[in-house]
Amino acid sequence: MKKWLVTLSLISSVAITSAQDTSDDTLFRFNHRISRCENYWIAFPKQVDIDAYPFGFVYIDPASGFIFNLEGYFKNNGGKFTRIVKSIDANAREMYVLKPGIKTQVAIIGSDHNVDLDIYPRPDWLKIYNSYTDTLAHNVQWGRAYNGIHDSQMALIYLEQTYHITPHTEGVEIELAHAYNAVKRFDDAIKIAEAGLRNNVSEASLYKELGNGYLSKGFADRALEEYNSGMKLCDPTEMDIKSEMAMNTAKAYLSKNNQEGYVQWMQYARAWAPRNSEIAATIANME
Repeated sequence: MKKWLVTLSLISSVAITSAQDTSDDTLFRFNHRISRCENYWIAFPKQVDIDAYPFGFVYIDPASGFIFNLEGYFKNNGGKFTRIVKSIDANAREMYVLKPGIKTQVAIIGSDHNVDLDIYPRPDWLKIYNSYTDTLAHNVQWGRAYNGIHDSQMALIYLEQTYHITPHTEGVEIELAHAYNAVKRFDDAIKIAEAGLRNNVSEASLYKELGNGYLSKGFADRALEEYNSGMKLCDPTEMDIKSEMAMNTAKAYLSKNNQEGYVQWMQYARAWAPRNSEIAATIANME
């Protein structure tokens, strides 16, 4: 079974399996990256077991990141969408936190199908997620959400705006340095992380991003210094960050042809990685 959604805690544990059938996909295309579909009605490729398309609304929850709210299923009969009864409680909302780096391409549902599917351009419940008074904090939250789904190019739109207005807005330097590293703008990542550490010398994540920038530029010894400083600051709630720095410390030793150092730090990374975390999965895939 191919699971491409992670369920939001305490809501739904149903995973969706899909396989694309293009026989009747003439009027809408599965060619959209889901991170570019915020506040859109979208459809996932057809589910084989019920011969219908799952559809719903994509939005950002500031606390959880990108969410897919499953509205139901429909069939496409030559461009006419026919909604079918879904298997969940009609009065319940079935929500899924989208996995980081999700690759599944989706289709955007045009407004001409609103009547067919009995949907409105914007669900009423969306208001609670799009009402805010602090624009800078909102931009950091949205930048974090885009970083979290591995679309840092989009994250930069929100984070750079905020940084240019107030460089030390809470969280902006961490997210901006992360985004720059992700899009391979390593000099910019180093600049932002160093500036952030001058303002807050005890932020472990800034040492991580600074180390990542230096390691990516080939300065392994400097990266090791930054990772060492950052790992010393990690508290018990930051073991994922500590584990990632340990993993990258291992990579730095490997780049110096130090196999013993690599093995030792991969052991630390493995031991510190929280169970079922993204970093734990990354480490497992390296083995």
